[in-house]
Amino acid sequence: MSNNKQKWARIKYENSKAFALFCIYRDFGPTRTLERVHQKYIEDSSETISLRQIASYSSKNNWVERSEAYDDYLEEKTRLSNEKEIEKMNERHAEDAKTIQAKAIDDLSNVDYSTEYQASPEGRRTAAARTWKIGVDAERLARGVATEKVEQSGTIKNRIKTDDEKPIDEFNRIMDNALKEVDESVKQDK
Repeated sequence: MSNNKQKWARIKYENSKAFALFCIYRDFGPTRTLERVHQKYIEDSSETISLRQIASYSSKNNWVERSEAYDDYLEEKTRLSNEKEIEKMNERHAEDAKTIQAKAIDDLSNVDYSTEYQASPEGRRTAAARTWKIGVDAERLARGVATEKVEQSGTIKNRIKTDDEKPIDEFNRIMDNALKEVDESVKQDK
């Protein structure tokens, strides 16, 4: 970046007028032309200058190359800023997703048969399970991990559980317990 910065800075032997014209040219961005520089300078200044003189300054002082270096600098600066903001956003989304998961696990663990809810306990468990899955998928996406696993056939001799599978195991354990409770309550109602 510092090497490019030197390119768009005022160069040795560049007079004030030539540098002012270069700055106008540089700041027009991708739509820059010598004609636009000429128009802008005449509008903003009490002085006049010929288009030929502007072309001479441009050629002599490498305006195109210097402006491209400036464009590259701005693009890199914007890209770095965006990357930092994306990292912050992804971290926020991951934390939100973890909160959703925790709430869903809590809801799954605490479903009771009271009549204060319109939905049945099974319906509430299903909703909590869906909420948990949404939270898991959101966290995985925010952390740049796939949300689906593809099954492959074959034999695995030594299976090692990954950290990604631990929340799923916890969910399966809670769901199994919840389903057992439902089965038991159905048997008792008969």
